[in-house]
Amino acid sequence: MYIQVINICKMPFTWKLYPTYIENSTCFQGNDVDTQYRSSIYYYTEAQAASAQKSLEVKQKEFRDKKIMTEILPAKTFYRAEEYHQQYLEKGGRNGTKQSARMGCNGPIRCYG
Repeated sequence: MYIQVINICKMPFTWKLYPTYIENSTCFQGNDVDTQYRSSIYYYTEAQAASAQKSLEVKQKEFRDKKIMTEILPAKTFYRAEEYHQQYLEKGGRNGTKQSARMGCNGPIRCYG
């Protein structure tokens, strides 16, 4: 099994970058359904875990009666994906439309390039 991961090194967590799946929809993005598409935050330190949990609680208040299903888990061993998957959106993604800050794009990260 593999999980698609984006490495965010900025604290506190920025929810613009994290999918906020609501209720029973933990394992999909768009039309893609499987555990690799679940919304997760992985942490290495207890401080990161606490920050992630606090950010989740703050964001959850915006949704009131709908539960955010993003899981918060300790980071384990991750393996780097093949080169063609690195900076996938910047390279053009599936549809050949590049998305990157260097190109002046400042919109939310799109799922499908």
